[in-house]
Amino acid sequence: MLRNSKCFKVLNTPARKKIRLFFFPYAGGNASICLPFKDKLGDEIELVAVQLPGRSERMFEDAFTDMDALVEALYKQIAPVLNEPFAFLGYSMGGVIAYALTKKIEAFSQYRPEFTIISASSPLNVLNKSKKYQLDDEGLIDVLRANNASPKEVLDSKELMALILPTVRADYQLIETYHAVEGPLLETKLVLFNSEADMEKETIGDWQKYFKNESKYVNFDDGHFFIHSEVNKMAQEIRALVS
Repeated sequence: MLRNSKCFKVLNTPARKKIRLFFFPYAGGNASICLPFKDKLGDEIELVAVQLPGRSERMFEDAFTDMDALVEALYKQIAPVLNEPFAFLGYSMGGVIAYALTKKIEAFSQYRPEFTIISASSPLNVLNKSKKYQLDDEGLIDVLRANNASPKEVLDSKELMALILPTVRADYQLIETYHAVEGPLLETKLVLFNSEADMEKETIGDWQKYFKNESKYVNFDDGHFFIHSEVNKMAQEIRALVS
C-alpha cells in the first residue's frame, strides 16, 4: 500500500483498482497539475502525483539538477510498492524523468511499468542541444513567456519570479544535461502523447529508439500545454490503456 508522503500524493481511491499511475510534472510544475484528472480516470486507476523538491511544500528543498541522483532517490522510495501493477505518465520534463526511472527499474528490479506515457517531451537528442538553463533570468522568463508556461501577472512579478526561477532553471539543467547510457532496449510499452502544433510526430517519435516494442501515438489539439485543455481526451486514452 502506498501512503501519502512529501514525494507521492495519492489523489483518489478507486473502488476496483487495477493499476497505480504515477504522474511526473513539467518543468516548474508541481503535483497540483494532476488535480483535473483525479475524477476522470474511472474506478480502476489510482492516481499518484509526484511532488519533486523545489516546489510547493518542498519549496525550500533544493531541486535536483542531476538526473541520475533524482532517479536514485525516486527508485528508493518507489521500490517497496513495485509489486503492485503500476504505470508512468510524464509531461514534458516529466516524460524524461519517467523514461529514466523506467530504465532504472528494468535494470534493477524484477518488475516493470505496464506502460510509460511520454507526453509533450522532446527526445534526448533535442534536449542535449539546448542550454536554456544557462540563460540569464530575463532570457529564461522570455522562454516561459513564449511557451505560455505561466500567467502574465506571474511572469511580470519580480517577487514571484525570484521564488520560481531557481527551480525552473534547475529543471532545465536536469533534462538538458541528461545523457542516457547505452543498454538494452526497454521492454515497457511506450505511449506517446503529443500536439503536432507543438512538435512534429517524427521528432517525438525518436523516443522509440529506446524501446523494444512499437509505440502507440496519440495526437492532441492545442500547443505544448495541451494538458490543460485536453484533460478529457487524455483521461479517455489513459483509461483505454488499462481496460
